Amino acid sequence: MLVCESIPEPDEASRFAGLLIFNEQAWKRSFTGHQNYWGWRKNRNDARWEQQEAGQLDYDAKNMMHTVRLLLSGRSILERGEPMVRFEGKDLSLLLDIRGGKLEFEQIMNVANDLLAECDRLKSIAPLPNECDRVAADKLLVEITHAWENRVA
Repeated sequence: MLVCESIPEPDEASRFAGLLIFNEQAWKRSFTGHQNYWGWRKNRNDARWEQQEAGQLDYDAKNMMHTVRLLLSGRSILERGEPMVRFEGKDLSLLLDIRGGKLEFEQIMNVANDLLAECDRLKSIAPLPNECDRVAADKLLVEITHAWENRVA
């Protein structure tokens, strides 16, 4: 039972049972996250798993598509100094084919390994610093974290 009442100071030792702290902002974030999860569960794409469950695919096609997408974006950072966010042409076709389950796992791994090798080659000639600016990275992390935490406030 939860009772919210003032306790006279002389009675605190015998009547105090605990301390309840209500963090409304954290509660709102958790509540929103809970609603988002159940909304996703209700509206998720069950077809995503049909090929896998039917034994037609031995990998998670969407996950593999994102893996290759990140490698393509990493290559873009090394080549142009900025990530690739929007894809077109043969890169877009490749990603859609992977997501559609049109490639065998071994073919996707070959693409990924080729991209990794290309990134390793580009890393040696890219105009990027050898080490991360930890102060700038920490500052960015704090800014992003605060923005994320305050999105519900």
